[in-house]
Amino acid sequence: MIPGATILSLLFLVSNVEAAWTTGASNTLQSDLIKTTTAKKGLKNNGPILTKERDKTHEELLKSKRIPEANKVEHWDEIAHNDGSIHICVFSDRVEGLKCTLKSAALNAADPEKIHIWVVTDNSTAVGEAAAYLNDTGITIHTLQLDKVVNNLLRTGYEPVWTWDVYNSSVRDGNANWDPAWVNENTALPGVWDHSTMHMHPLNHLRFYIPYIKEFSKLDRILFMDDDLIIQGDVQQAWDAKANLTDGKVLAGACEIWKWGDATSTFEYSGKDSSYAKSSALAQVGRDIEETFCGANRNAWCVGSSHWENLHKRSIQINGKPFEPESQPEWNFGFVLFDLEKWKKIGLTDTYEKWMRANYDDHIFPETSLMYGLGIPFLAYYDRVQCWDDITEPKINIRDGFGYITYPEFQFNGLNTSYITSGFVLHYDGWLKPWYPEADPIFAIPYEKTMANVRFSEYKLLLEDPITVKQKLDLKGSFLVLSEPRAGSEWYMSVLDQNPLVCATGTSTSESGRIGFPRDIFLPYDKAMTFFKTHREKMRMGCYWTFINRWLPVVKTNEVAWCNKSNTVVPAAAQGIERHLPKLCQWAKEYSAGFIDNKESLFTEYFHKVLQADSEAWACQCPKTTQVVGSRIMTDWIGNTFMGPMNLNMDSRETDDNETVQEL
Repeated sequence: MIPGATILSLLFLVSNVEAAWTTGASNTLQSDLIKTTTAKKGLKNNGPILTKERDKTHEELLKSKRIPEANKVEHWDEIAHNDGSIHICVFSDRVEGLKCTLKSAALNAADPEKIHIWVVTDNSTAVGEAAAYLNDTGITIHTLQLDKVVNNLLRTGYEPVWTWDVYNSSVRDGNANWDPAWVNENTALPGVWDHSTMHMHPLNHLRFYIPYIKEFSKLDRILFMDDDLIIQGDVQQAWDAKANLTDGKVLAGACEIWKWGDATSTFEYSGKDSSYAKSSALAQVGRDIEETFCGANRNAWCVGSSHWENLHKRSIQINGKPFEPESQPEWNFGFVLFDLEKWKKIGLTDTYEKWMRANYDDHIFPETSLMYGLGIPFLAYYDRVQCWDDITEPKINIRDGFGYITYPEFQFNGLNTSYITSGFVLHYDGWLKPWYPEADPIFAIPYEKTMANVRFSEYKLLLEDPITVKQKLDLKGSFLVLSEPRAGSEWYMSVLDQNPLVCATGTSTSESGRIGFPRDIFLPYDKAMTFFKTHREKMRMGCYWTFINRWLPVVKTNEVAWCNKSNTVVPAAAQGIERHLPKLCQWAKEYSAGFIDNKESLFTEYFHKVLQADSEAWACQCPKTTQVVGSRIMTDWIGNTFMGPMNLNMDSRETDDNETVQEL
């Protein structure tokens, strides 16, 4: 039984929420109630694209092929030199991004006066605003206007890829769709989600001409980074790492990878256990080669019959060695060190252009695909990359994914805040930048502290304190809706959930759809047995009463063996719930076997944890702005009157994969 006094207080809270909704008492209600974000499965960071540039039409992008007129060229005397300074290149026009990224670099540097930031931009006003904000940090900011950079590059004799006649030849229309007529047996066809002009944008190519940009022509190295970072270490250490790059290596990069997990319906941490063979940028994606070929029933996310044979042939011609994708670590451009001396010596820009010529001659990767934007750089840098943590001591760890993963997914992967505090750089690649109101409340702490002039050494202990996590994630306000079948409760809960203050269904944003409390968190096991049996690996499954009731007694019985952190072998009986074990073991540690076996006592405790959004109890979480959490109970869940999903008394979306929920 649910305690009656608790129900009465919760029902009262429902009326309070409705009053706030209708009267506009909250400054976040009414006009800005609904905010939606589209998650892209397999999203990768494909490098810096200026925000204004992202909004340009495809036709406008093509205008950048035009060579600027000579009378518009402004010659600069500003040239970077190897004089003991630290030189960092950023492509950006984002004020907030520049503010936090550059401020963190200055705050955590022993000698910020040595740092020179070179911002390539088409919005000098934005850079000027950021520079004014950073005026007292000691760093020097140089604005390089994009069209002038490109003009000077053209005058060196290079003809960048976007000026070639064949540029844009694989694109069918202004919606970034590739042209089927361009496809042949060498072509790798992208997934249906993968079509964007950002992959072919001139800025994506400009990275490969950095050694020949006039202002950098005298440098022997440069740090190149995105504008959505928090730098927690002294960039001097990263600058000095050039000496540690071994023969033939020209780039130090970030090699820790997150990937989408279909089984868990969330992002999974691969660490450094990923290679070109597992990357979505080179079409294999962890599959056997035989599984990658297109066929009568497959025309996306597959390759033509000659693709791999041609790729091996081209690798020997251009790179001088066979293509062995398992041997190459997957990495990204978020924070990298370029050895410009070695780059010029081995002719890496020429290698890149050869791969681009091969792509246009052989029709390998359509230009609007991730495979073009990141896959070809992977091929050009083949065997030229080392991971930051392999060449530095103390280790430089680049932590990626903070712009699309969430703290619950973090915990579900066995990580905690010490992973954050051990990061030299935190990279917020993805759609949830730390300055957005919707940002994960834990991951936003480094940004908030940086903007408040707090150094990493001063907020490190705060992040590692478990109380900080509870204070940020736990809630006090709560409500419960008791509903008859077909009474409109699903619609009612959805309307409430659109209010940023209310977490009622966990499905109004893509992040909550992965990590939020299920609407039907109290759904009994016997009402949807197939669902519970076949979805136990999913992260949100660990939030259901049925899951806790089913597995907690088993974990308690096997507590010594299953909850031993030194035991790295997953017991056979625990397979499928291994990622849930940390939370279940927390429950088992907290309660006695007698308490757990008493279903009424256990449910009462579970009920209270739900209505506090207890962050220690499970991996689900409400959005950052939430002040009130709610759920519902259907009257036909009680007793033997269950009418099934046909009466809309459960959330069919909880299957997460469009399966129909069945009851046995």
